[in-house]
Amino acid sequence: MDWKYIVINEWGRDASKAAACFAAISDDELISAANKGTFKRAAKDLESGEVKLTLRGEFPEKGAAEVSFADGIVTAGKTIGEYSCSCPSKTVCRHIIGAAMVIRRFIEDNPAADVDGQERSTESLSENISEISDMVTDNKGNADEEENIPKKSSKIDEVYINEIKRTVVGILRKGIMNCGNIEQETLMSLSLKGGRGEYGRIASMCRTASADIEAMNSRSPAFEPLKASLLLGRIINTAEALIGEHGAELMENEGYTDRGDGYFIGLGAYPYRSKSGFAGITVLLYEKRLGEYFTYGCGLSDIYEKTADAASEESFKKQLKRHCHWANEVSLDMISGNSFRLINFKADGKNRISSSKQTDCIILCKVTSDSLPEEVRIIPPVQEYDYFMGGGRERFFVREISSLEDLRFDRAEQVLHFSAVSSERVCLHAELLHSSVNERAERFIEENEGRDLSGYAMVFRASRRAVIPVSIIGMGGVNNFFFK
Repeated sequence: MDWKYIVINEWGRDASKAAACFAAISDDELISAANKGTFKRAAKDLESGEVKLTLRGEFPEKGAAEVSFADGIVTAGKTIGEYSCSCPSKTVCRHIIGAAMVIRRFIEDNPAADVDGQERSTESLSENISEISDMVTDNKGNADEEENIPKKSSKIDEVYINEIKRTVVGILRKGIMNCGNIEQETLMSLSLKGGRGEYGRIASMCRTASADIEAMNSRSPAFEPLKASLLLGRIINTAEALIGEHGAELMENEGYTDRGDGYFIGLGAYPYRSKSGFAGITVLLYEKRLGEYFTYGCGLSDIYEKTADAASEESFKKQLKRHCHWANEVSLDMISGNSFRLINFKADGKNRISSSKQTDCIILCKVTSDSLPEEVRIIPPVQEYDYFMGGGRERFFVREISSLEDLRFDRAEQVLHFSAVSSERVCLHAELLHSSVNERAERFIEENEGRDLSGYAMVFRASRRAVIPVSIIGMGGVNNFFFK
């Protein structure tokens, strides 16, 4: 990348000693911490604007290094979770990603010496990088290394877990209704610190709790006091369990592991938007040899920047068509409607597939209703309730349909109810929550009410509360009606 930065050394000592206090974070790790869109925008900002790196204070004290952009100032840390930015974004923003790139260039430009004056080797730098691998969704490592799967630590980080406990206990003592920006930002910081690796489960709950407080303070109807209080209780119990004798069992399904090769069938794509502001697209996949469902998700880059049209219809359509996934740069649209082979793919305990660039995708053929295997038509049983998972995974299945009937819109719940009817007149009740991201799907269902849909199959996902449509598959292929 062709960009420059200015170093302002207010510390007054050798810059190489400052460089030794930080860890270089790879591009793959930065993409995993945010997403590829945010990473590309950060790189573009570095190329088009003036960036200043200010060194001050006693290293490695917090605040010892600041990276200044035209519209934000980032305080650097050892890991992404310790970086903070002055901009309004509550997540890993483009400024933080850009600042991490500046710090990495600074380390490269100043062959670092440790605090005792010994030159730091490339090996020790690699050790520093591996220490932050659990902060990101997927540690892709060096492309030249044969082994790039992060090793899970059997030792629980009790300092981090106890910090979460103290924070949540403090919120409960204070009363959630009396909390404000301080508690909201503390929970978000703890979420980022935990990342999506070994502590992804409890980090995700901290992020949701932060969103609950934000919704409460903004008087949003999305805030539900009972659910918010129960979540805080679940966080404390999860923290207690993690530092208990069975903590390793709770962590064993966290993080991505190598799954080898897989043969997948694309069953469509659907949008998501969480209470904490994250939005993106999930592709539903079925692995033929394992007989299991997998998902592959990709966030909208603009949602992290809080732009007005972040989750607009156009943003979702662009994301669906964007060629940027895995080593072959395939699009979500391609994998959601075709069968394909993944070589050297990785997935976590919830069967969520990694976006690792060391994974190759070979597109095979279009998916049609007559090419679907019989196994996908079986409705899987309801899983046993898992307190620490918040209810367990969603279930997926495919159902042959002949028509969509009994449409009814509940104005109080803001939900569109309908029945998917088979040729044998067996009805399956489904529903769709009214929202801007579901608008096209609602329109598709309304327009096709009563039409003859013989020969089509509809894909559904089932939670404990409802059965929700994903896509419809005919002889012409998969119709992602949420986006078309």
